[in-house]
Amino acid sequence: MNSKQTIIKIVKEIRFFFKKNKADKAIIGISGGVDSAVTCKLCILALGKEKVIGVLMPEIGLTKQENINDARDFCEKEEIKYLLQPINKMLISYQFNVPINKLAYMNLKARIRANILYSYANTFSEKFDPKNTNNNKQKSNVQVLVVGTGNKTEAMMGYGTKYGDLACDLFVIGDLFKKEVYEIANYLKIPESIINKIPTAELYEGQTDEKEMGITYKELDKQLMSGKLSKRIKERVLANEHKRKYPHIIKVH
Repeated sequence: MNSKQTIIKIVKEIRFFFKKNKADKAIIGISGGVDSAVTCKLCILALGKEKVIGVLMPEIGLTKQENINDARDFCEKEEIKYLLQPINKMLISYQFNVPINKLAYMNLKARIRANILYSYANTFSEKFDPKNTNNNKQKSNVQVLVVGTGNKTEAMMGYGTKYGDLACDLFVIGDLFKKEVYEIANYLKIPESIINKIPTAELYEGQTDEKEMGITYKELDKQLMSGKLSKRIKERVLANEHKRKYPHIIKVH
């Protein structure tokens, strides 16, 4: 399946999913990276720009300004509504009785961002009636769903945070390897400043996806697509299988 055919297929499935779930709008975390840009563009093609909301969630002082600029420029070029919601104050407000380690701190950032997306999704799914003196929320006909930006390469490697960036109602590019995401990005004419940057979640200074995984996306995709995995990659795929499944339920009936 070529890029055009893949896009047509995904757009059709997005429309079907939203119709099936009686949903009107999509809310997406926009990072300035290729995955979120492609995900957002596909949702725009499926639903229309007026039904897509972007949320920029940088950590001021850590997130590079170029990524904030790229994310903002992308939203403005696509003419979608967007919000800038730094996570710094929320991150500082967490006070633990026992100091958490580096991994827990990184995962906390991803979970804060998931909280932001779902809080805004809930908020934009309702409206206030100014004539209601009791200030009770009046249900509207709008249903907003959170769209995730993870790809298949990351999913198979377990490169994501439970209830963080893995928390969403729909993964648009979840069945696309990173290689395919880049192909579609080029076909959709996503800005080169976004396509050409080194992928990173920016959870700590100097972090990159490939450094974290210990392998390049090119080599990783080659192994995953062929099924010929090295021992180290196979062990990681198996170890992170729990991230790709619904939590186990103990059966009593």
